[in-house]
Amino acid sequence: MDHFLDDATSLDPAFPSRIEGASPDEVDRVQAAANVPLPADYRKYLDLMGRNDAGMITAPEELSTSASEIAAFYETDREQDEYVVPASSGRTAARGRASGSGRRGRWR
Repeated sequence: MDHFLDDATSLDPAFPSRIEGASPDEVDRVQAAANVPLPADYRKYLDLMGRNDAGMITAPEELSTSASEIAAFYETDREQDEYVVPASSGRTAARGRASGSGRRGRWR
C-alpha cells in the first residue's frame, strides 16, 4: 500500500479524488467489533480507501468494503462464536460461509 497511491495516480491522475479513507475512529471501530488486531496492510487500506475504494475491490453486490458497514456486520450480523482466532497464527478463521441474504451478507 505504500506505493499504491503513487502508482495508481501515475496511471489515472483523477484516482485520488475518487477514493476516501476511513476515519481513525472508523478503523478502531472495525478492530473493536472484530475483536482481533487488524493486519497492518488492511489498516493502511482502510486509512486510504475505507469509505470509498472507487471500485478497486470488486465484491458481490450484497457485500461491502466500507469500514462502517464491516464494523456493523461484526457488531450486529454475526454470532460472537462464529470467528475463531487460532492462538498460534493470529489470523482469523471463519467457520461457515457467506450467503446472499442481506446488504452486507450473512454468515452461516
